[in-house]
Amino acid sequence: MLRRLTQGELDTVRKTFAETGRVSVPNFLKDHAAEKFKSALLDLTCWTKVTAPSDHSVDFAFEQFVPIPPDSSPAEICKVQELSQLLRRGKFVEMVQYIAGIQEQLDFEFNPTRYGANHYLELHTDELYGVRRRLAYVIHLTEAWDFDNGGHLLFPDSHGMITGFAPCFNRLVLFKVPQAHCVTCVSPKAQSFRLTLSGWFYES
Repeated sequence: MLRRLTQGELDTVRKTFAETGRVSVPNFLKDHAAEKFKSALLDLTCWTKVTAPSDHSVDFAFEQFVPIPPDSSPAEICKVQELSQLLRRGKFVEMVQYIAGIQEQLDFEFNPTRYGANHYLELHTDELYGVRRRLAYVIHLTEAWDFDNGGHLLFPDSHGMITGFAPCFNRLVLFKVPQAHCVTCVSPKAQSFRLTLSGWFYES
């Protein structure tokens, strides 16, 4: 399911993560698995737009897979659960623990997400009161994404420098929490969706 990284690749991404608190892993899934995950997200219909409440400090607008009765499809719920289990059986947690240098046992949350035209996520840190989030991850599943479409994951620092990652098919982005980041607004001209599987790793 996951592409088997060489020890040299693992050591490189682990070193980068230790130095910067974030890293990307290209060709994260095996080719057939990446196609399976992409097709599964393209077939989903139970997307719900989520926006920030009026009293929320961070503004956002994007869509998540939210199976709400009576419109929810049991088949779609099963499909999403299957994807989550495939990652678990593929040693996703073990790989992330090694890259991040974390000894404690972790578990992860799994959210199919898509950004379309005019969707965005303002600067925030992913801290949540009462919840011990250790890491955040994004698995990009959109092919041939145009750079001008936006939807870039950016990390500004206190010196005004910005680093980040453009959406790239079959790429894992992993970063420490808390850490300031945002997703830039998707162009109103975008003709496709920025599809991802994303979430957080917690101490289990």
